[in-house]
Amino acid sequence: MDSPITIEPSVLEFKSPLTEQSTEHITITNNSDEAIAFKVKTTAPKYYCVRPNAALVAAGEEVKVQIILLGLAEEPSVDHKCKDKFLVITLPAPYELNNTSVSEVWSQLEAEFKDQSISKKIKVKYVVDTAKQHHQQQPQQQQVAGESKKQEHVQPNPIEPQTQKPLLPKEQKVEEAPLPVTSVEPKKEAEAFVKESLTKPEIAEQKEKAAQEVDSKKETIKDQAETEKESQEQSKITDTQAAAGATAEEEQPVLVYGLFFLFCIIAIAWLYQ
Repeated sequence: MDSPITIEPSVLEFKSPLTEQSTEHITITNNSDEAIAFKVKTTAPKYYCVRPNAALVAAGEEVKVQIILLGLAEEPSVDHKCKDKFLVITLPAPYELNNTSVSEVWSQLEAEFKDQSISKKIKVKYVVDTAKQHHQQQPQQQQVAGESKKQEHVQPNPIEPQTQKPLLPKEQKVEEAPLPVTSVEPKKEAEAFVKESLTKPEIAEQKEKAAQEVDSKKETIKDQAETEKESQEQSKITDTQAAAGATAEEEQPVLVYGLFFLFCIIAIAWLYQ
């Protein structure tokens, strides 16, 4: 007896180049008298795109499901064994779904018709073209061989002892000094070189700037001296006023006592008269 549902193929074969996007198909045929619903699952959802992953198949019809390989990062080896798998599950769908999608009512159909479900596992196989792989690997091998030969032929230049100074690597090269300091007195020679390199207007401008700086320093020193002098005079005046106040305070009791004794003497003299 034929099965009411036919799912083909048993193995999906993706051929080289596997680094590019490619598409294979799963065919679901409904041999029964009522509509069925199906859903496709995979163990590697990051590498494949399924269109549609859930839909209806009317009685006596078939649906082709696109399995799209998005492309691998690099071409696998010839002996690579792909472990990716797909699972196709079918359930009876005797009700009209109207505008509702199969994904939305799948849990209800599975709860009601779980015993009538039909599923099939589909393996994935990578078919690697050995000729193309060899053609791709050959330029790489030639390039590696060419680089190794270059390294063998390159020989360091002979260096004569005590005659040739060792050179620094490119990243360690030091720029030459801008001043030709070669004599015993490098400071004087450097100053002379700077003076000779400057033009007359530049020398005059530098002299004028130096004179202005000297004048400004003199004015600053003069202002500081005047400020210090004023502060000293002010402190002297304050000290003099303080001393005068202290003297007045000391002389006031003496004057009072003197007047008191004078008054007593006058009183006694008046009594004896």
